[in-house]
Amino acid sequence: RTYEHSTLVWKHVKTIGAEGTNTGQFKHPIGAAVHPIDGRIFISDERNHRVQVFDRAGDFVSTFGSFGSGPACLSDPMGIAFMPNKNAIVVCEYNSCRIHLFDENGGNLR
Repeated sequence: RTYEHSTLVWKHVKTIGAEGTNTGQFKHPIGAAVHPIDGRIFISDERNHRVQVFDRAGDFVSTFGSFGSGPACLSDPMGIAFMPNKNAIVVCEYNSCRIHLFDENGGNLR
């Protein structure tokens, strides 16, 4: 038997963000999800209590969520994933033990 082996070589393309609280900056980025159609990158920014959105080139687009316990407020968001069949983003919180559903623009669905 003959097996062909291909080695993937990864190269650094771009660093997104730096430490801080301004848009495009992070305080403990812990989760990431890539939009299945347009390639936008959604990052759960745990200690800034928000989700930040970047285009496929890594440039800042928008942010949603803020600290709190009300609807669309986040307290240490961690896990993030897409539900393509619902056009929704699922965000799991650490401190308040909640799971949020947002639309693709950050609007609260629940």
